[in-house]
Amino acid sequence: MAITKQDILAAADALDAEGVKPTLAAVRKKLGGGSFSTISEAMREWKADHAAGATPLREPAPAAVVERSADLAAELWATCMELANARLAGEREALEAAREEMEASQREAAELADQMAGEIEALQAQVSSLQTRADAAEAEADEVRGELAGALERAGRAEARAAEIEKRADDAKTELGRVHELLSAERQQHAAELQRQTAALQAAQEAARAQGEELAALRAQVAAVQGERDQARAEVSSLRAEVATLTARAEAEREQHQENRKRAAEEAHRCAEKLTKATAERDEARSEVAHLRGQLEALSGRPKAGGKS
Repeated sequence: MAITKQDILAAADALDAEGVKPTLAAVRKKLGGGSFSTISEAMREWKADHAAGATPLREPAPAAVVERSADLAAELWATCMELANARLAGEREALEAAREEMEASQREAAELADQMAGEIEALQAQVSSLQTRADAAEAEADEVRGELAGALERAGRAEARAAEIEKRADDAKTELGRVHELLSAERQQHAAELQRQTAALQAAQEAARAQGEELAALRAQVAAVQGERDQARAEVSSLRAEVATLTARAEAEREQHQENRKRAAEEAHRCAEKLTKATAERDEARSEVAHLRGQLEALSGRPKAGGKS
């Protein structure tokens, strides 16, 4: 709320009533603040009012002097001179009082100026302290922003690495599925080939049995048909060789099938190891991403220094 002239005059009256000289500094202290120019202007009016009240009354010349002016000119002149001297003395006293009042006002102004200078110095010191704290807070904010940028960059790299590992894991899963499909198809193919060879072997065995039966019949007629017997023996020998060849081929196919199964199992084992390693790397990267995100959230919620005055 602004201080009015009435407030200043009332404060000066209160100080005068308390027996305290109402100087500018005393009035300002009584009011708890205020502008020096406003207080000085109001105090000039207050002092002028009090000085007017203290000015002695001056009486006009007595009537007897006027009536006796002709006869008593010399006495009138002397009286006028005395009155003039008395008035001159009064003016000198008033002038001296005005000079003393001016000097007192100057002292009050100097005192108020010293008081305001001290307040200004205190305010400047406070502003300097606040500026230092603001600079420190800005420096700390820059450091926090740098840490935040580094954390964001590390988080981005970790997320990219995690995405790459997940892609590698997906590729490994796809490759493992393809190997399983190839292994299943190869198993089916070998099973079909084994069934075909088994059927061929059974057919050969059936043919061999049929040829044996025919050979038995030919032996019964060996005496009559020697040439047919030799021919039958040759055919039997040929059939036996064919059976041996088919048997050896079937054995070789079984060995090849077992070797293929062994290679497929080894390939599946290697793919499983790759998948396990890729899964471990992915879990490690996800853990690192979670850790970096925790640091990022901690840095984002960190209070700035110098926030309280």
